[in-house]
Amino acid sequence: MDMSKNGTLNKRQYKCDKCEKYFVTTHALNIHKRTHSGDQYWSCDEGKKYFLTITGLRKHRRKWHSGVTPYKCDICKEGFVINRYLKIHKRKKHVDDKPFRCDVCGKFFSVVYSLSKHKVKQHPSP
Repeated sequence: MDMSKNGTLNKRQYKCDKCEKYFVTTHALNIHKRTHSGDQYWSCDEGKKYFLTITGLRKHRRKWHSGVTPYKCDICKEGFVINRYLKIHKRKKHVDDKPFRCDVCGKFFSVVYSLSKHKVKQHPSP
């Protein structure tokens, strides 16, 4: 067992011998160990992604391939699979707030991803 940062006892008692991480159960440890061996057992036919557990694959399919978009924009009614994507959509499409400024050219962006993409394309590092 190890101690957490605040000095309390950490219930994660199963240690990975490859990277020093701790886990609460041997099952979690064994799943984690697959990350070191490169074993990937479950693949998504549609998304070309691989998962260490069938649960991970099921969550992926439910989120990305079920067609369900539970997060709806209250302005234009467009649907999204993740609430974060809805927030990004609203900021980009329905709000004039652009708090992210390019330190090279001064252009403003509504989301940090757009700023990052801009910098890579417009101001590549030498």
